[in-house]
Amino acid sequence: MTAPPYQPAPRTWIAKFRDAFRGIYVGACAQSSFAVHLIVSALVIALAAYLAVDLIRWSLLLLCIALVLAAELFNSAIEWLAKAIDHGENENLRNALDVASGAVLVTSIGAAIVGGLIFAERLAAM
Repeated sequence: MTAPPYQPAPRTWIAKFRDAFRGIYVGACAQSSFAVHLIVSALVIALAAYLAVDLIRWSLLLLCIALVLAAELFNSAIEWLAKAIDHGENENLRNALDVASGAVLVTSIGAAIVGGLIFAERLAAM
């Protein structure tokens, strides 16, 4: 006779949001890269406000910021999982970590290009 599959207890929406905010907090506190992204995000927001970008450009900038921060959180989650799985050399884990880091780099470069285009266009219009 086999045991029934694990069924976690149902959680409330409040508990789900609490856990999600805790994840953002843990990710932000544990990773220096996240702090750098937050600082750059604040600078982008300040520059966008100073240049009075329009709603569409605000939307694009905020979407880019969200994507970069989310990619950094995914990368952090994969790093913690890798440490929980194996503390030794593991080529598969190394590849997973490098791919996750590459995803952060791709989103950061894409966001920088979008921001650069938006700010260059606004500065040229001034």
